[in-house]
Amino acid sequence: MVTTHIDTRTFLDLIKIVHVAYNREVIGSLFGRCNGNRLYVEAAIPAHKIISKPTWLEISEEQAARLEAPVETIEEWLGYYHSHCRYWNNESQVIVSSTPSERDLRLFLNEQNKLLLIFAANRIERRVPLCVRGDYISGTFNGGADGKYHIKVRAYHRNGGRHRIAGISVPRRGLEKVFL
Repeated sequence: MVTTHIDTRTFLDLIKIVHVAYNREVIGSLFGRCNGNRLYVEAAIPAHKIISKPTWLEISEEQAARLEAPVETIEEWLGYYHSHCRYWNNESQVIVSSTPSERDLRLFLNEQNKLLLIFAANRIERRVPLCVRGDYISGTFNGGADGKYHIKVRAYHRNGGRHRIAGISVPRRGLEKVFL
C-alpha cells in the first residue's frame, strides 16, 4: 500500500487554505519526495485563477503547467490537493465527502500524477472528535469568528490504471495544532 506522509507545517498550510476558501473548491500542487511506496509531502502551493463552480472546477493548460513546474528547494512534484465544500442543491445544503468525483479522477489522478489529496470541509455546530485511521484523518478545526469546521482528508494514488486509497499520516503534534 502507498503511504502518504505530510509534514506538520504543510498540513497546517493545507487546512488554512481550505478554511480561507471555504465556499469555493481549491486546488494546488504537492511537492516532496518519493521513496518506494512512501510519499513525503513537504510543500503545498495553491493555484489561482481557476474557474470554479460549487460542484466542479476547471484549470487551464497554462495553469496546470505552472502548477507542475519544479520548485528549486523541493525535489519532486507529487500531484494535487483539492477540496470539496458544501453547496446548495434544490434549497438544501449538500454535505460533502472526501470521495473523488469522476471529474476529479480525470483531472487530477492521471498517469503522471502520483497523488491526490481531497479535503472535505463542512461547517458544524458541535465538535467532532479527532479520528486518525490508516486511510483518512478527520477532526474539528476552529475557524475563529467563522465557526467550526469538520474537515476530513483522504489520499488517493493511481495503480494499474485505477485509483486506490492511499494510507495517510501526519505527525501527532501537527494534528494537535490543527484540530480541537
